[in-house]
Formats: sequence, structure tokens, C-alpha cells
Amino acid sequence: MSSVTHQFASAGTYVVCAAIQDSSCADSTCATFTAGSSSACAALYTFSVDSTGTTYTFTNQSTAASNYFWSFGDGTSSTDANPVHLYNQPGPHTVCLTLTDSTTGCTDTYCNSISVANACDSVFVALPDLSNPAGTPMNFTVITPCGAPASITIDYGDGSTPQTISGSNVTYVYATPGSYNVCVCVIDALGDTTCVCDTVVAYRLSNGIADLELSNIQLNAYPNPFSTTLNAEFTLEKNAVVSIQLIGLAGNVVSSTKEEKLSAGTYRESINTDDLASGFYILKLNVNGMQVSKKVALQK
Repeated sequence: MSSVTHQFASAGTYVVCAAIQDSSCADSTCATFTAGSSSACAALYTFSVDSTGTTYTFTNQSTAASNYFWSFGDGTSSTDANPVHLYNQPGPHTVCLTLTDSTTGCTDTYCNSISVANACDSVFVALPDLSNPAGTPMNFTVITPCGAPASITIDYGDGSTPQTISGSNVTYVYATPGSYNVCVCVIDALGDTTCVCDTVVAYRLSNGIADLELSNIQLNAYPNPFSTTLNAEFTLEKNAVVSIQLIGLAGNVVSSTKEEKLSAGTYRESINTDDLASGFYILKLNVNGMQVSKKVALQK
């Protein structure tokens, strides 16, 4: 059930809470409502959040008001009608909108609770590495948005000893293909440790002659970092079926092209990213069912 109608027994102010739960997670939110009010003005707003989970756009739905005051719950405020606010700290925040009608003197306040994500949480991407001819090699890239970490340790989920790596990239060869629960722990410059775990499916994209052919394909991405348009340039030595994808760090495809049969030659595809949030993405070139990838950064 996505909506419900409820009749209150009497006028007054009520705190209404909604909860949702599935097999993997649960969440709830509460808001204050005034039922049966005869007030000449009523404060109300809706909001949306960008892909980083930290920038909120608040849309004013109030009636009969000329002055607005927003309290964002983090010590900051605004008098804009429809403000956009960047949160620097994660956690729950109570956002209150107080309106005043200068003509009638009416005033009203509406509050709601939001949960802000931690933009500094590290993430990792694992992709097959065709440069390694043996076993099931996977290339891991660890993204640390808030600066260089003091150390990065990866538990590959196959019973081996966790590995502390230098830099943000490492290739690990699994003995056999399969699904592994991989955990990456990052210690920041202040000594705080955060860990993120996810399932990695280890597999080889191809072997033998196909590996050799794919290793000769160069995928160039420019400019990198980019701000509005990303150019993907590649050269085919022979006819091939090709498509291009831009993938977010959560694994979601944010842009893609249709599969197309191309002749040997050099090609360039321009990807418009006006609707995307700043951050890291994976540019993936699919050639005859095989893949070449490159990490790119969007900075607006």
C-alpha cells in the first residue's frame, strides 16, 4: 500500500509515522501534521535528494505566505522559497519550515526528519582483468572520496589472508570462478576505520586468442576528469559488435548505447552527463561480448 486516507477524530497536531520493511532492510520516517486547522496559512514542503545522498532540494508547497524561514537541522538556515542544501555531516536531521503571511499575520511551522548519507564512505569496484592469463583475475579499485587513506585492507572472501594494499588499485587472482563476499576496510588520516562489504562475482570474460585480440583495443576517455561531456575513443582492428556503457559505483547503468556492428577503424562516442552528479564512474566498452573498462571522474 503506497497511500492511505485517515480521518482524525478531532482537530489538532499529530505526529504521523510511516515504516517500510523487506527481507533486507527497514526504515521509517515521521512528520508533524495539523488536522482540521482553520488557519489562513499552512506550511508544507516536499524534498528530493541527489545520487550522493547529501544534497537536498526542498520544494515549498505552502499556502498563503510571503516570508519563509528554513532550519535545516545542522545549524544552518535559509529564507529562500525553494532552497537547495548540501549537508556536510551524515545522520538524521529535522528540517523545519516556518512561514509568515505579512498581510494576515498568520504563521505556521512544518517539520520533517531526513536521513543524510555519509559522502565520505569508501566504495570499491571489481572488474575482470584480461591482462592476467591465469586463473580468474579481478581488478579492484577502491574509491575514497574524502582524501588519501592511511591504509586499505581487502578481505577477498575466499579464505585467504586479508591484504593491505598501497594505492587504490590491485589485481587479485581467484583460484576458481564464483561469488565471494569481499570486505574493504579503510583507515583514514584521523585513524577512524570504516568497512564496506559486497558480493563480487569472479569470472573470466574470454581466453586464448580472444584475450590477445581484446588486449590490443585501446579505450581512451577524455577529458578525465570531465564536467559535462565525456568522449570515449577506441580503435577496432577488425569488424565487431560494439556498445558503450557508463556505470555508477553502485553498479547502475547511467548511460548506454545500442549494440552496433562496426567496421575496422577509429571511433568516438560523446556522452552527455548534464543529469549526473559529481563522482566516480566506470566507462565500459563491450566488444564481441568482451569488455574493456576505465575509471573516470565527473567534476561539476
